[in-house]
Amino acid sequence: MIDHFSAPPGGQKVCVPGVVGCSTTSTMTGLSDVLGGTRVMTISEVNGNSATAEANGSSPAQQSLLVLDNSFSSHATLTIDWTNVSGLNLIPNNETLLALSYGSDGHTFDITFVLNGYSVSRTGLSTPGTPDLLLIPLWEFTPNWETEFASMTSASMTITTSPGADVFVDLIQSSVPEPLTFAMMGMGLVAIGAFRIRRRGE
Repeated sequence: MIDHFSAPPGGQKVCVPGVVGCSTTSTMTGLSDVLGGTRVMTISEVNGNSATAEANGSSPAQQSLLVLDNSFSSHATLTIDWTNVSGLNLIPNNETLLALSYGSDGHTFDITFVLNGYSVSRTGLSTPGTPDLLLIPLWEFTPNWETEFASMTSASMTITTSPGADVFVDLIQSSVPEPLTFAMMGMGLVAIGAFRIRRRGE
């Protein structure tokens, strides 16, 4: 498990430009369902427009989701660092995949994971129809993943959007390719799909 975005109660939010009660960086500690219990969120925007990101938002449609919301021409970058991971085991049950459930409004975005200094990226992601699963074999990060990820030193994720893109992420976890795992991830896709329907109705 890396982050289920089900904490903290009431949500964790970052904004650009920073407004009262919402800045470009936020650090939360003591979080459940988060690798190491600490999540640092940082957002930036290259065109000088507005963008927000929130984990476990207060509205029912945003609970247990990470939502990155851009204005029409915003080109945002959101970075999440899980900073309290030193010595933790990412693969206690011999997991072989990094699994992520995600959705978007049809605009494209790129995502990069960095684990123990090793990075893997996926570019041009888009889900104009239904939400999707992203599965990354851990050996793409390093051929020594079995020893490297048994003792973590750092973990982060960066999402970079095309202008106007809205991105929704449910859960990120290290997984084994079993039916139960994909069923759990599918539950996340249902949540993302429900959120998209609610947004279209707003």
